[in-house]
Amino acid sequence: SDREEIAKYAKNYLPLLFNLYTSEKWNASRDPVRQSVFETIKRYLTITDHELCQQFFDKSLEKMKNTELDQTTLYENRV
Repeated sequence: SDREEIAKYAKNYLPLLFNLYTSEKWNASRDPVRQSVFETIKRYLTITDHELCQQFFDKSLEKMKNTELDQTTLYENRV
């Protein structure tokens, strides 16, 4: 089916979409292009293999923790 065919590309497209969505170039959360990217991500996740979604989640969580650590280190070095 079409869904299965599109789902094959999730491993390639989702990281690109995540990077677009989290890009710092977006000034407003209501930017129509950013909202479109968000909606595309949501739709893609509904047809993506659960195991792949879990891998993306784990990787995102790890990135977030590393970012928090980097920001904490920067703050502590300034004080």
